[in-house]
Amino acid sequence: MRSRFIYYAPTLFSTLGADYEMSLILSGALNILQLVAVVICFFVIDRVGRRPLAFWGAVGMFLVYVTIAALVGVYGPNWGNASAGWATVAMAFVYMLVYGVSYSPLGWALPSEVFSTATRAKGVALSTATVWISNFIIGVIVPPMLDSAGYVSLSPPKNPSPLDYKKSNGEGFGIEMHCKMSLGQIVPELSFFNPSQ
Repeated sequence: MRSRFIYYAPTLFSTLGADYEMSLILSGALNILQLVAVVICFFVIDRVGRRPLAFWGAVGMFLVYVTIAALVGVYGPNWGNASAGWATVAMAFVYMLVYGVSYSPLGWALPSEVFSTATRAKGVALSTATVWISNFIIGVIVPPMLDSAGYVSLSPPKNPSPLDYKKSNGEGFGIEMHCKMSLGQIVPELSFFNPSQ
């Protein structure tokens, strides 16, 4: 999610109702906030410890994700309520602050501490390659994901997608399948029905 916020922040802020110029300003402020948060982490990482920093960072980011999801689910995608849009922007800034103080530097500090001296160079190289490959994948998949994803409810779709399927054999048995996006994956839901009812 961090890469999505950083790489596509102007697009995300414009979907929350900000105009083009404000989206660029918010994007710049978001990146400056991450830099400030990482500097703060330099002073607290050895005092607090890696494990508590990772745990509380995960809890903080989870709470922010839930809040953003609730705001998008209730008020998005048209954002008739400007206050809700700005609250979502504020949650994006809180997320970046929590991420910058916790996971942003931990991903670079821990690999050199985990591997033994004999395997440290290869381990750090592998972890760095993993970070960059993951960032590349995020950069490739986010644009189509932003185009097709939205808030997903548990009710059947009002406008069936091409992946929806309903078939009956005409003898009292039928199968219905709805496919929806859930956490970035296509999840099929199967149900059986009686076509005579």
